[in-house]
Amino acid sequence: DADGSHPLRLTNHPFWDGYPDWAPDGTRIVYYSYLSDTDWVIQVMDADGGHPRQLTAGGACDGAPHWSPDGTRIAYTSAADCTPTRRDVYVMNADGSDPRNLTPHPADDVGSSWSPDSTQIAFSSNRDGNYELYVMDADGSNVRRLTENEADEQAPAWSPDGTKIAFYSD
Repeated sequence: DADGSHPLRLTNHPFWDGYPDWAPDGTRIVYYSYLSDTDWVIQVMDADGGHPRQLTAGGACDGAPHWSPDGTRIAYTSAADCTPTRRDVYVMNADGSDPRNLTPHPADDVGSSWSPDSTQIAFSSNRDGNYELYVMDADGSNVRRLTENEADEQAPAWSPDGTKIAFYSD
């Protein structure tokens, strides 16, 4: 419960499961499972922990999933060779179908965050030297850099009204 009472363990994986995110309708939770050093998968389960289902194929390092506010898609980060300095932002339908690489760029693209209207995704990338914030349309088009300085910016989060983006910077 939100007050800290009644904790309920939902997974019992031999390694670990992480980065849970509630579906907008509150009925499901998306998360990633660490199967090995080179195999992380995106999974979804009912809100009570029942019916876990694997959404991504495996054989890559898929992590940090986030539901779109309209509940139709899931954005996540994937590294085909599990290199933590060469990740891309992907989107798939909520049932795991039609995964698409939105940032096929040789840089490290991470930290996806949906705009409240599900039309844009903010992310962090080192494509211009250090980690800056970028935003793109939800289909991967129209990529625009938002910050430009010597600091690293990470973990963008949209305000509920879509007019601001919070992030951390060193």
